[in-house]
Amino acid sequence: MTASTINVVAPPRLSWADAKLLAYVAGWHRVVRGYRDGMTVFDQGPLYALVRLRAQGRGVTRTAAFTRWWDDALARWSRELSAVVYLDAEDPVLLERIG
Repeated sequence: MTASTINVVAPPRLSWADAKLLAYVAGWHRVVRGYRDGMTVFDQGPLYALVRLRAQGRGVTRTAAFTRWWDDALARWSRELSAVVYLDAEDPVLLERIG
């Protein structure tokens, strides 16, 4: 086999949408640690971002390295969050329930 017949396989790429979700999951953890008094409410918080990254299943999110990062991030957020509440309704209904 000569050098001209060798095929190079490019590593999976990280999309801009996935990069933003990864940054969100990693970045909010540092912010939340500073707020021990009171309550922090997320709209589509870190668990949503983690699930979305896994569900999209493209590019770098299909690698073993990503799976390890995902498992670590999930374990970290599981220790950090006291409760997860899933609300599903139209925005006016949610505003009435929350207010």
